[in-house]
Amino acid sequence: MRGLLIAAQFLTRLPLPVRTVWDEQGLRLALPFFPVVGAFTGMLASLPYLLSRWWPDQTVAAASVTLLILLTGGLHLDGLGDCCDGLLSGRPADRAREIMKEGSIGPFGVIGITLVILMKVAMLGSIGPEKTLPALIAATALGRWGSLLALHLYPACGGGLGEMFKKSLALPGLCLATAMTAAILLAGGPVRLLLLPATVLIILPPAAAMVRVLGGLNGDCHGALIELGELVVLIVLSFV
Repeated sequence: MRGLLIAAQFLTRLPLPVRTVWDEQGLRLALPFFPVVGAFTGMLASLPYLLSRWWPDQTVAAASVTLLILLTGGLHLDGLGDCCDGLLSGRPADRAREIMKEGSIGPFGVIGITLVILMKVAMLGSIGPEKTLPALIAATALGRWGSLLALHLYPACGGGLGEMFKKSLALPGLCLATAMTAAILLAGGPVRLLLLPATVLIILPPAAAMVRVLGGLNGDCHGALIELGELVVLIVLSFV
């Protein structure tokens, strides 16, 4: 329960009744629960679809994406924006990492965040109200699971949370996260398990590209991978 609480505390802005101070040991317990917390935020983000009888699909989709951003405090979008600014700057690795640490956001960051939000709204609007809940649960769980997979496979860089996460995720933790993600997907039907290997194909190419430019993955990279994972899973589900 401590791991689940720390995961919810780190990934969301939910008003939790109990908060705990987390360290490397607490993070080791929390990381396997990241997909579970993601699925829960996806479930909450689908609440605007209760109004789909009265609101147009695109309006409800926009409300759902907005709620998802509020639930996470924009944490992953912030990483996406920083990644866009650093990776697209054309600067050497050290300078690109410095750009990512700056408090301001540049034009590439604004463009990247805007495009991802617009695409999520478009995909949710095309999926339709009856499929939105399982789609959001799958996308939010798989986005976080994909980030854990990249965390395990690739080196960290820049110190900070990226290094701490890397030290805290052992293979048994990744296996536990995979099992829980598979269980979440199975709730939507056995065919949803195909999204696990699809997520591998979705996450690994951009993660490898980040490593080539930066020399490793930092916290911002993982935020960007979560956002990209969610988006591409929604794109896939809009066709099925």
